[in-house]
Amino acid sequence: MVSFRSITRVFGVFGEALKNSRLGRPTEYIVGRYIRSLVAINLTALRIILSNVWGFSLLVDGATHGSEGYFDVRVSFELSGTIFNKHLLAISMGNLSHKAVNYAERVLVVLSKLGDDNLLRKRIGITSDGAATMLGCHGGFAKLIEQACGDLGEGSVSVNWCGSHQLNLAVGIFIDALIDLVNFRSILGAEITFTRKFESVRSCIGICPTYANTRWESISECCDFLSSNYEEIMQLHKTKGVTAPSSSWWLILFAIGELVEKIKQCFRSMQYRTVTMKDQYEALEYLVKYFQMKFEEQLEGEDASVSIFKVAKHIGNAALYSSALYNEKIDEIEQHRLENGLSNAITGFITGINEIKIEVKGAITATTSTTQIDIIAMEDMTEFRLLILPYRNRLRRQYGSGVVSCIWKQVRKLRETYEFDSTFKDIVDRSCNRDIVQTWKLVDAKGDYTRLVSFALGLASIPPGTHTVEGDFSSLKGVKSAHRGSLSNYALEGQLQAKQYFELIPLANSVGARSPIEK
Repeated sequence: MVSFRSITRVFGVFGEALKNSRLGRPTEYIVGRYIRSLVAINLTALRIILSNVWGFSLLVDGATHGSEGYFDVRVSFELSGTIFNKHLLAISMGNLSHKAVNYAERVLVVLSKLGDDNLLRKRIGITSDGAATMLGCHGGFAKLIEQACGDLGEGSVSVNWCGSHQLNLAVGIFIDALIDLVNFRSILGAEITFTRKFESVRSCIGICPTYANTRWESISECCDFLSSNYEEIMQLHKTKGVTAPSSSWWLILFAIGELVEKIKQCFRSMQYRTVTMKDQYEALEYLVKYFQMKFEEQLEGEDASVSIFKVAKHIGNAALYSSALYNEKIDEIEQHRLENGLSNAITGFITGINEIKIEVKGAITATTSTTQIDIIAMEDMTEFRLLILPYRNRLRRQYGSGVVSCIWKQVRKLRETYEFDSTFKDIVDRSCNRDIVQTWKLVDAKGDYTRLVSFALGLASIPPGTHTVEGDFSSLKGVKSAHRGSLSNYALEGQLQAKQYFELIPLANSVGARSPIEK
């Protein structure tokens, strides 16, 4: 639902490429006709592409804008040694409620039209947020799709709960723990309002970034802005006769500023387009280690053992003004209260991160043991056998009856070459810090491990998060108000499909469309 002006720009590019578009002043009918054509072309390309992969995954999320409900569906897959994440369809829900059965019925219809039962048999993963509608054990979307796949005789489906969503919940609990301590959220909101309310304040220090409960990048920016302008803000409060935050509140703001910056970095590393489950687990592990190294008394053992002494030291040294506030503005009782409160919040956060488990169903090895180092590090071939057996039917259906034996031989060759060829070993070892696609390209430079690469990257393509789906809905930010007449229900789909048109067509043609799709 974006303005015609916006969608016209998109179709200007599309029409120029096709050499047959003269939009002029388009009506909703004209816009709809173009978008239907574009969707048909892109879905044809996706049908060709998905017919050439052994497995694919679904990423899904629902959203409502105004009175219009959408269920956005993306597909993730491996093709020609690369992982792709593409928009399938933003399915309009019409008058239907946002229930799992309605979601499942519409997705199954789309998949059946796109590639009948053969396409559904290729599904190897589902990723969504943690809502009961999506992941409920009894009638959740993932369960319904899994049952439909099982009815066709194909099991072994991985179901993932978005890692970023789980991190978001853990951070929310961490921030909420500071509410009783210093009423953190409420006062933070009041300070943001203060910097925006008065012209004299804005001209002096600028405007504080807005804060959203689920956008931890924004809270990091807020903490940084307020900390950097502490003296000016306190003076402006006095000038305006507005009650300023307490010294205790400022100390907590200074103390968590560095912490939420690390959290922001973790979110960013978990949300690039082709991030794998292994990447997300490594990002979470790095975040936990940072908190442990900074605050724990000992790193051994499963339970967090946060040191009050280390927390007190952090509070007193977090910012330029922390020491003076800590030692001169609050008494010893308040010091202990802040130390214990922040210590409990940090303990809960470390515990929460350690408990994050992205895979709701499916063996964790299926989506973490996907690099050549992982395969080489397996104690014996039994571990790899357990990894490939659940997917053997899908692989054989795509590549022929001998493919499992072929992959098995390539694994043996990989392990033996690594052991006896020092040059190859150096290549493998040096590639460890690269992303998984680049890693396999370096190792398979001669094409000796093509089927193994396809299998490994196919598993790696099972997405650990839904950030790309949520990114699709960001297109709704361009919506005009409801009373404006130039709205189109086609515009969201038009923008999303137009964005990937020039990527899908060459990709479909590269894998041998019977008659090339003309750009």
